[in-house]
Amino acid sequence: MPSKSHGEPVNSGPSIINSLLEFRAGLEACALPYALPLLMRAGRGDGKPVLLIPGFTSSDNATYFVRRYLQRLGYDVYGWQLGTNNGLSAENFEALERRLAAIYQDTGRRVSLVGWSLGGFYARALANKHSPMVAKLITVGTTFSMPTPRGVNRVINRLYGHLNPYQQMDEFFIGSDLWEYTPAVPSTSIYSKGDGVNNWQYCLDSEGGLSENVRVWGSYSGMTVNPLVYHVLADRLAQDPARWRAYRLPGVLHRVKSGTAFADE
Repeated sequence: MPSKSHGEPVNSGPSIINSLLEFRAGLEACALPYALPLLMRAGRGDGKPVLLIPGFTSSDNATYFVRRYLQRLGYDVYGWQLGTNNGLSAENFEALERRLAAIYQDTGRRVSLVGWSLGGFYARALANKHSPMVAKLITVGTTFSMPTPRGVNRVINRLYGHLNPYQQMDEFFIGSDLWEYTPAVPSTSIYSKGDGVNNWQYCLDSEGGLSENVRVWGSYSGMTVNPLVYHVLADRLAQDPARWRAYRLPGVLHRVKSGTAFADE
């Protein structure tokens, strides 16, 4: 059986400082156009299908730029096409199961799943239930704690509860633990210690074999436009599953990380 995620960390929510610094997302968005020439040198897609699932209270509009980027790299990219992601439900999951099956049948290739925040929860469940149709799993800023969200900003937590008052009674959660285990496919959890919405410790998956945790620098809100996130996505999606290896920062960034510039480890 695939390994289970890490146990609960000591802290509950993100730091107040990180929450107050979420405005950094604008700076990350401004950096993206300047980084694109370098990002376009990443591995090519060769028509591989990729399904992107948006985060809580967002829709396919939120993943527009990253979908365009992956398309330019040569991937066959799909949005989830279910409107706004307001929570986890059996109805949405069943629709995603049908969408995954349709993409797999139409392309004749296993599908890579990329899920942002709450969307990563759906992607993880899909990868566990339908691993023969899934090539890889990548989650971005996703906490592995449901059906009761833990490690999440109190305001977001309350909003989620307001929009999903009967969450634990939904059929998606009854008699199922699809979200608890690391799938038997190459899996990458992208997280930031500067996340102002989630406690980053809840974003850590069990490492080993084909699973890894990759840290980037930036805000939660800016993860859909963060150049480092884009590089990790391109690098991971280009990996041959048969010759999978852990992610390594490119060139100078790896040398800087190995030094003292990022001393908040």
